[in-house]
Amino acid sequence: MTMVSQIVQDHICEQFTVIIQCAKCSQKGSEIWEENTQINGRSPETPQLIKRSEEFYERLAKKIPHPIEVVCHRCGTVLPDAQRKVRMGPAPPSFAL
Repeated sequence: MTMVSQIVQDHICEQFTVIIQCAKCSQKGSEIWEENTQINGRSPETPQLIKRSEEFYERLAKKIPHPIEVVCHRCGTVLPDAQRKVRMGPAPPSFAL
């Protein structure tokens, strides 16, 4: 697989895929993230979510301070945040912007 990246002014924009899976029903999906790095060597910015597959959706958590949580469409289980923070590789061409 080739890395999906693009140079925009003085930044390198890189997209990568995170595979997600429901712990209860084993439904699988993916998220496409974009990370911008300045060419002059500064640290990358916080990755931004570009797209999530249709098997999962976002909602406000029921607990205060109401962070965003990802929920499985099939069974309604909330996906733990720790599972979503693993970088898996480049975005597939079909998801690239």
